[in-house]
Amino acid sequence: MTRFTSSQHSFKNPPVYETALSVQFDELPGFSAVHFGEFHEIVRKEFPVAKDAARLQEVHEYFPFRASRIVLREQPVQPNRVMYCDAVDPQRLLQLQPDRIGYNWRRSDSGKPYPRFDDYADRFVSFVEQFKQFCSDRQLGEVTPNLVEVTYVNRIECHAKETPSGCLNRVFGLSETPNDTFLPAPEQTSLRRMFSFHDLSGRLYTEVDTQADHVLQRLIARINVTRGEDFTGPLQLAHDWVTDAFVALSDVEARESDWQQEVTL
Repeated sequence: MTRFTSSQHSFKNPPVYETALSVQFDELPGFSAVHFGEFHEIVRKEFPVAKDAARLQEVHEYFPFRASRIVLREQPVQPNRVMYCDAVDPQRLLQLQPDRIGYNWRRSDSGKPYPRFDDYADRFVSFVEQFKQFCSDRQLGEVTPNLVEVTYVNRIECHAKETPSGCLNRVFGLSETPNDTFLPAPEQTSLRRMFSFHDLSGRLYTEVDTQADHVLQRLIARINVTRGEDFTGPLQLAHDWVTDAFVALSDVEARESDWQQEVTL
């Protein structure tokens, strides 16, 4: 039985381009570069290709707000981060570093539908459990979550003869042309906003930027996890904030005509 529920907002043609679920945990003192290869043997059947990547910095949400939320600390040359992927079907990606594990889905030309959150999140949790057991077996330290992060990237396509700034205005209500000025329509527009959760457990970050022929929207929810707390509850909450915010920030006509939002009774 699944421990997650998908969003109450359903679309036949959602604009989602990429999603990412991740859990950050306390640095594993016994983790070394060789363990990337050993864990790869466990997930190789699903992710036969391993690629090196730059390590992501540790991040926390502080209240009241601090301008710098990223914990900048000197990192050893090794280990960094490894991405486990499938060269044939690049839609799914598993990422690992000594203080974080993540699971990404990316839209590709394979035609496979966007996965429902309940199935997707359950699969992610199974990878986390596999990694916990891996660390326990090798006495690498306890995997203690301290933050969860849910990211959605939406690609908003322009209508025929519509400029990207016009598309951004239509979908998100930003003025295409400044009022009562000599300025023309902007060539590039971006907007970044930050919202605190009502219980001050985390934050939602939203970004919209015009591209050459479309608009890109990013929604990122981060929630602090109390030591010993089951991270699946915060993961569900982060997902709910992302999907509810997408509906709250976008135009109803765009949701109904462009993405075919379905009525939920």
